Amino acid sequence: MTGTVEKFIKMNDGIAIPVIGLGTFQGNYDYTSVHDIVVKAVKTAIDLGYRHFDTALVYDTEAAVGEAVRDKIQEGVVRREELFIVTKLWCNSHGKENVVPALHESLRKLGMDYVDLFLIHWPVAFKSGSGLLPRDDNGQIILDDDMDFTDTWQGMVECRKLGLAHSIGISNFNEKQIKRLVESTDVLPSLIQIEVNPFFSNDKIVSLCQQLGITVACYSPLGKPGRPWKKDNDPFISTDVTLNEIAKVHKKTPMQVSLRFLLQKGLVVIPKSNSYDHIKENTDVFDFQLTHKEMNSIDENCSCHNFKVLYLKELIGHSKEYPFNED
Repeated sequence: MTGTVEKFIKMNDGIAIPVIGLGTFQGNYDYTSVHDIVVKAVKTAIDLGYRHFDTALVYDTEAAVGEAVRDKIQEGVVRREELFIVTKLWCNSHGKENVVPALHESLRKLGMDYVDLFLIHWPVAFKSGSGLLPRDDNGQIILDDDMDFTDTWQGMVECRKLGLAHSIGISNFNEKQIKRLVESTDVLPSLIQIEVNPFFSNDKIVSLCQQLGITVACYSPLGKPGRPWKKDNDPFISTDVTLNEIAKVHKKTPMQVSLRFLLQKGLVVIPKSNSYDHIKENTDVFDFQLTHKEMNSIDENCSCHNFKVLYLKELIGHSKEYPFNED
């Protein structure tokens, strides 16, 4: 743990990733996005200096991200090679032979020749060729538990060989799944994207991946405060006593303290916002440093909540590869 934070982290494949990205999932669990809102947010972020953008097929934001990027390139604000674009393989394309075509489809929506990072979104495989959320007559998601994510990974490796993705990685894998994948391949994931925030440290996976040399990126680094399923007694970063006390010392917001806390742990953060003020605020975290005492205080007083935001509860007990069965 260090107080110094650089604006890029070099992954194990030698490629540098900006440590702050803009998330674009709009929280609509019917998996439809508001296109114009995402375009505006990405354009705003580019103008404010963001160069890392996180999307996914299932977010329905790839086209919006691509449109915003094209417009800013045409305006001369940024060049494609200055950007770091991340997208993800959805669960209905886990067959080894389906991975490259799935990335081609994402690239078509993005209007790009390559992505900088391509992730397996979940280790769980759905029935292929039946829509994003294939369901049986009882409304249950149709899984393909015969599909092995180690085979999916071979398709990811092919994407990198073809130059369609400069780096490849995983998301939402648990410890056992990470170890099994690493043992099955000579190509180590460059990055894993998992939920981490001051209230959910995810220490075991973070520690394992850092030992393996896999960069860790945090989704929901601010605890997804706008989630529709939140409860009054849930912990919130904006009202947490410890984070607010530290924020006053540094003349920052508790959200900025939270992001700085994660960055000083050597993690990449991907906060999502559509607000100009919040997008700007979330990147204004390089001009102060948390002390060891402050870092320890957050660890002791916030992480004890062990409060996880994202579960995909309808898969609990239904899929053998559901990653949070051990939580």
